[in-house]
Amino acid sequence: FFFVMSKLVETLKFYKPKFIIQWNHWGRTMAMGGSQVVFVGGFLALLYGFPFQFLVGIYSIILGAVIFPMTYPFEKLQKNGLIHVFQKFNLVGPSLIVASLPCYFSLPTILGAVPLSVSGTFYTVAALRKEKNLNKEQIMKGGRI
Repeated sequence: FFFVMSKLVETLKFYKPKFIIQWNHWGRTMAMGGSQVVFVGGFLALLYGFPFQFLVGIYSIILGAVIFPMTYPFEKLQKNGLIHVFQKFNLVGPSLIVASLPCYFSLPTILGAVPLSVSGTFYTVAALRKEKNLNKEQIMKGGRI
């Protein structure tokens, strides 16, 4: 057993991957999916209760409606320069984590809050790795450099 494990560790030590994980690409994908789920969950949260759940539902609808257009590479947003706000990973990562916190207090929006928090973590890792910003062509290709 130990021989097999040592051989495996030795192999992994010198392994060079064929591609490098781009954390900003995964963060953008998770943010797009999470924003859609939060948006739909917000409508369901409107039906759960008036004082608190209703406000969380409205917040979730607004949050999902703001995040999705900023992460999806629309031509009009790229010409206006608004998509470059979401290319500042050191600001977007922690703000997505903080923005998803109220969604954890309502049952229909929890499922969308988890991907938003994970995408915030991915954006934070991208900021720590100092990943470069993507131009329009790279975003339209799916974020590959």
